[in-house]
Amino acid sequence: MTRPGWLGPGEVVEVTFDPKVVSYASLLAHAKSKGCTDMVYTRTDEQQAHAAKVVGAKAKRSDAAIRIEGNKYYLSTGPVGAVPMTEAQASRLHANLEPEALERWLSPRQRELLARTIAAQRADPEWRPPSAIGVPLTEAWAKLEASLAEAEATQR
Repeated sequence: MTRPGWLGPGEVVEVTFDPKVVSYASLLAHAKSKGCTDMVYTRTDEQQAHAAKVVGAKAKRSDAAIRIEGNKYYLSTGPVGAVPMTEAQASRLHANLEPEALERWLSPRQRELLARTIAAQRADPEWRPPSAIGVPLTEAWAKLEASLAEAEATQR
C-alpha cells in the first residue's frame, strides 16, 4: 500500500509492505530500477544499512511521520475537493482532474454529489461546501449531505 505525503521539505510516497510477501531488498531494488530512489527514508537500522549500500547518501534514517496536509492542493481548490472519497481515489484524481478521470474514479453517487455541489455553488457563489480532504469518508459524506440540503433549501 502506498500513501503520498511530505517528509522534511520534500514530497514522499510511504510504502507499507508485508516482508513475508516481498523483502525490503527486493522492494528497494525495484524502486531503484524505476528511478524512484532520489531519496530513501528508512524506518529501521537494518533498512538503513541495506539502503546505504544500494543508494549511498540518498538513504536517510527517519522515524518522523509523513505529513498528509497539503498534498491534495489541486483537489482542494475546486468543488471536487468537497466530494467524500477514499485516499486512493483522491490520489488518482489529484494527479488528473480531467472530466474522464472524474468519470473513471468516482462512483455514480459521488458524481451526483459533485453535480449537486456545482449547482449549489452556481446558485449561490458565496456558498462554500465543507472540504472532504483528510476527513473520514462517512463523516465527510454526512457533512456534505447536510450542507447541500441546507443550501438547496435556501435556494427554493
